[in-house]
Amino acid sequence: MARWLEVTVTSQQRTSFGTGGERAYLTHTHPFLPGSVLRGALAAACLRSDGSGGEAFRRVFEFGRFGPAMPAWVALESQSVSKCKYHDSAAGHAEYVDLAFDLGQTPYSLDCCAARDQLKGAYTRRGLVAVVATAQEPRKNTAATGQLFARETIERGTTFVGHTVLPDDTVADAGFETLKGIDQAFFGGRSSVLGRCTVTWKELNDPPHWPDAAPQAEEIVVVRTLSPTILVDEAGLPSIDFAGAVRAAVGVAPEATWAGRVESGLAGGWHSASGMPKPAEIAVAPGAVAALRGVPRERLLELITRGLGLRRNEGYGWVEIVSKPWQPPAEQPTRPTSLITAQAVRHGGTQWVDKIRQLSLDDAQTQWFANQLRRVRASQETAVQQAMLEPVARGLTPIQRDGDATRKGVKDLLLQVPNGLRASVATRITKGAAR
Repeated sequence: MARWLEVTVTSQQRTSFGTGGERAYLTHTHPFLPGSVLRGALAAACLRSDGSGGEAFRRVFEFGRFGPAMPAWVALESQSVSKCKYHDSAAGHAEYVDLAFDLGQTPYSLDCCAARDQLKGAYTRRGLVAVVATAQEPRKNTAATGQLFARETIERGTTFVGHTVLPDDTVADAGFETLKGIDQAFFGGRSSVLGRCTVTWKELNDPPHWPDAAPQAEEIVVVRTLSPTILVDEAGLPSIDFAGAVRAAVGVAPEATWAGRVESGLAGGWHSASGMPKPAEIAVAPGAVAALRGVPRERLLELITRGLGLRRNEGYGWVEIVSKPWQPPAEQPTRPTSLITAQAVRHGGTQWVDKIRQLSLDDAQTQWFANQLRRVRASQETAVQQAMLEPVARGLTPIQRDGDATRKGVKDLLLQVPNGLRASVATRITKGAAR
């Protein structure tokens, strides 16, 4: 049986997940963390911490599946939803009706004289912030003509929650433990100034939204794709036959499907390991819905675990069970609240600044210590041991290095200062707060 994990990614910097090879003034971002980005960032973090890239690594990242991770304020439209195009609140009928839960049997009043449209499977895009920059003219320090650029970003402090399915076998166990040990990674573009995030893991007994009891023979089960689904026919040519793909996966023809939108030029990019471009694909857009009846529980579990289509280990073809009709999300603030407020950073950082002050480091030692706080993460013993071999560290006194009964030394502080406070502490001690 596959092993399910819930992964929570909390941004410590603004993040940006590019949507394609745009060559325009504004670079757009996905409003969520795509599975392909999650997989790539975690693989890079594994290689940095372990460096082996052996069989266990291959089992996790080639045979495991990494789904999209969503902020709380992002919602995906279900393509099974019918919307009143010019709705009048006094018309006496619902603006949104999810046909997957009544299979189109509801008669619609047209009192507001409006037609109805199907939703297209788009993601809500609230909470995005545009960061604007410009190139400068050499020697003039003035903005260069025609070189103004902007990038959409997601605010610092946003929490992305997603799921990962790993193969349950002996070879993958070592990779599984390495994956669970990752507590920080860089996600998305411009990682020199964007994308630093903390990572936490939780093991699950069942897939998310999994029903407690097996569905009855006549009970409808609704499933929906969370990411684009790349399909091919028997000849290997691109296909958009969503109903046929679901039927092949569960062995039962769907009662109805809603998958009217197609995306092209999808899933391209660059494959760093081979040094080759990835092929662009045609795919069924996310939010595709199927209403199923009489599906055996084990076939439903296989569908949720394996997904649909090609390139599933990159986050495509991710399928979830939907338990209630779709409704538009409630309004949310456009700026997510950081889990670490500025006040908490100041208060929490002060105690660590005081501990550093007790060591009486000189200016060079203080600057070195601040650089290590920014470079090394908490509990990374190997990195701390390497840092203590640098020339500045060799000039520390035994008490400065290892501490004594009344104070912590530099080595312990590098291991123990919390990740969320390290940048703040480093900035304060280099500005003289520790002296």
